Amino acid sequence: MQTPARCGNMWPAWSPDGRQVVFASDRTGDSEIYVRAIGGDADRQLTTAPGRDAHPSFGPDGRQIAFQSPREGGHTNLYVMKADGTDLRRVTNHTGFAGMPVWSPDGTHLAYQWTPDLEREKWRLMMVTLSTGDVWQLTDGAANDQVINWGPTGRLLVFHSDRDGRNQLFTMTNRGAVTRLTTTDSDDRSSAFSPDGRQIAFMSDRDGPPHGIYIMNADGTGARRLGRLAPGHGVPFFSPDGQFVLATLQGAGGQDIHRVRVTDGQSERLVSCPAASGELQVQPPCREPARSDLR
Repeated sequence: MQTPARCGNMWPAWSPDGRQVVFASDRTGDSEIYVRAIGGDADRQLTTAPGRDAHPSFGPDGRQIAFQSPREGGHTNLYVMKADGTDLRRVTNHTGFAGMPVWSPDGTHLAYQWTPDLEREKWRLMMVTLSTGDVWQLTDGAANDQVINWGPTGRLLVFHSDRDGRNQLFTMTNRGAVTRLTTTDSDDRSSAFSPDGRQIAFMSDRDGPPHGIYIMNADGTGARRLGRLAPGHGVPFFSPDGQFVLATLQGAGGQDIHRVRVTDGQSERLVSCPAASGELQVQPPCREPARSDLR
């Protein structure tokens, strides 16, 4: 199949052993899920269905991958498959849009975001129990609450919300108590805990656009920018050893996936767009996730 005029490798996440990265790519003209071994030079395609398969994440045992897809009936829902792409099963049955699933540390639940109407309703944070399919709402849709991620113990989650006028970072206990972490005039979003729970990596434009990667203490203090990177699609997930975070950066053919060293901001490209004939159009960075991005 001919490589499209633009290529985006997006939404990368680590395997639990840190030896692989799973991501979405539209290199064939349709967004599908791929896996690349760290240090390898070949990608393994895991999905082939029409529709935007996106936002994959490994389960804590490395044997399963969750992702979002509109493959059945146009509404976007959550699916789980084995790490080799087999034994696919649907785990939610929403109307509207459910996406960005992340696993609980014990592998029993997925946290995610959902809106019943992408154009007119706000994002709610949700949870599903994988063994039963039981679903419940964590937030009420009064504001856009998005991009939820677990802390390492499973007792605390982090997310961003515009509930106070612009996107800022918040934590939530597993009993629903919410604490605001950042108070800036900037757009703070797309956050993830370090493996030891002591730090949070996130995206912000607090030093001016475009957004860059920042790391702060888990209580919201001590924020520092990680290099001068301008990532696009993704959450800066920490590697399992805490030494790197993931980023997507503009390359010659579109969005490439990099790992960025936490100590000094040095980056290494892990996945790039396949070579294509003719000049490739570079895909610009986007908000995460804007309503138009999620169609």
